[in-house]
Amino acid sequence: MTLQRVLGSLLQARRARRYHAFSERARDVRPAQEALLTRLVARNGHTALARRLGADRVRSLDDLRRLVPITDYDAIQPELQAALAGRPDQLVAGRPPFFAMTSGTTGFAKYIPIDDAYRAEFQRTLDPFLYAIVRDHPAALAHKALYLVGPATLETTPGGTPAGTISGYNLRRLSPLLRRFYAVPADAFEIPAPDSQLYTIARFCLAHELSIAFSVTTAPLAALGRTIEEHADALLRDIHDGTLSAPELPSPLRANLGRHLRRDPARARLLTARVAGKRPIPKHFFPTLRLVSCWHHASAGTHLAALYDAFGELPLRPAIYSATEGWLNVPLADAAPDQPPSGVLACDAVVVEFLDHAGVPRFAHELHRPGRYELLITSGAGLWRYRLGDEVEVTGFFDALSPETAAPTGKAPLFHYVQKTGAVVSIAHDMTTESHVRAAVHAALPGHRRFVFGPSPSAPDRYRVALERTPDLEAALAPLAASLDAALRAANLGYDADRAAGVIAPLELVVRDHEHFDAWERARQRPVIAQSKPTVFVKSPSEHLP
Repeated sequence: MTLQRVLGSLLQARRARRYHAFSERARDVRPAQEALLTRLVARNGHTALARRLGADRVRSLDDLRRLVPITDYDAIQPELQAALAGRPDQLVAGRPPFFAMTSGTTGFAKYIPIDDAYRAEFQRTLDPFLYAIVRDHPAALAHKALYLVGPATLETTPGGTPAGTISGYNLRRLSPLLRRFYAVPADAFEIPAPDSQLYTIARFCLAHELSIAFSVTTAPLAALGRTIEEHADALLRDIHDGTLSAPELPSPLRANLGRHLRRDPARARLLTARVAGKRPIPKHFFPTLRLVSCWHHASAGTHLAALYDAFGELPLRPAIYSATEGWLNVPLADAAPDQPPSGVLACDAVVVEFLDHAGVPRFAHELHRPGRYELLITSGAGLWRYRLGDEVEVTGFFDALSPETAAPTGKAPLFHYVQKTGAVVSIAHDMTTESHVRAAVHAALPGHRRFVFGPSPSAPDRYRVALERTPDLEAALAPLAASLDAALRAANLGYDADRAAGVIAPLELVVRDHEHFDAWERARQRPVIAQSKPTVFVKSPSEHLP
């Protein structure tokens, strides 16, 4: 038995114990949330932000709601700026060793302090997550894993602390023994040129057998599939010769990556044989691939068709719903066409309040019916009742027979991300949301399509949908535009009323090549490929639709 299989068996035994303990806490979620809150107050209650907000006096969940005001990123700026300048005890105890930079639609906008205690809390979500994967797909971790992350270091704060992506930082903090499970070395994700980074990732992937692929969304995997197909000959030569012919590769990174390269003619011949007479795409190169884990709903689903095309229609496990500010749920089952991609509240990692449409906050143990909620989180990143800006849908409760009960049962809720709060555009009185648009596109078009919706740049009284070009699309453009318009009217009564009154003109439809979409998305976002979050909804003509 190989070292990886022995280690895998030992790890799965440990995961099993932690999964069953997590399950018990999810069946009675209040004590778990109270215990986590107690730990957070003991650890960070003395900090400048906690004292200013009154969190140092919190002893219970009820105290938290009664004593601490709702906050957001603007509200924590005095202490955050002091922490970035190097002052200790601002949001977390002491000086954090790292600041994670959250990715927004126009670049990295937010800095969140990360310390070892917080990492330990959110890392605990991985054990039940991975246990359920191996339980359902025993061969999922039999070979190497493709784990797409961002750069660990993007800049240095004024106080001299490194700042970058949390995923890259976590990968570098793993033990060398655990890093043996991953196909791509961490240095590959530091390459600044997107095309060069994708080529390098592809080069290291092809050198190994893969059994699982992890990504934040469908977009990075779709881009990787295109890179492998477009550069297959060069990639196979590199594997044969033990080289890396990626362009625009900085010398220090090339030297570091060179230590992971070896000449492997046998592997090159095997891969060549696998794709003989076939398209050189991942599903033919990696017959041992068993599972893909990523966000593939909401806006993250726009590249799902391209992912399936490149990797095959493998089982999909929703990725852990996480933000840098807090890790939020633990998916325990594969995605199903007739089921929402929900996960169980990560009750050991974050304290969550669910804010309903009337502005009433409820803790997890106080919920008893499905619905849409905005999240408030209290986490080890030093955040207290922090408005995350995410709208989620609660779909049921852990181990419950029904998604709705007459009164709260105390079980952890099942929920998934829907959209950012405020994802609303209204050129008249329509109040069209991202959810309305996704529902219309999915109703009018079979399967998943890459699209962007927003106010038309050519006419102030209509919306435009830009669709990725497919061979069958041009001929059907006019009837498809009418179908999309009708579907949006059905999804949004406000849009329907404005269309009936003639205030809004019929929907405009345009098609764009995938290269055009790629360039548009890249221009909106710093090139951290692994954390690409596709945009499907823009709110202003000044944002320039593709």
